[in-house]
Amino acid sequence: MRTTVPMGGTGAGYGLGLISRPLSCGGVYWGHGGDLPGYETRGGATDYGRAVIEKVVDTALCG
Repeated sequence: MRTTVPMGGTGAGYGLGLISRPLSCGGVYWGHGGDLPGYETRGGATDYGRAVIEKVVDTALCG
């Protein structure tokens, strides 16, 4: 599930709906996002859920 394909020169990778991004502290962030007209969502976690983040933005009001 966590086998990824490199994305550009950023160290990020993508595979089976998950994106991996290296963290400045040496860890890895695993996440997924999606967009609908007027909204953006992003969510993710470090390995074993030590740190978790979820973001939803109403872009229609941020014009």
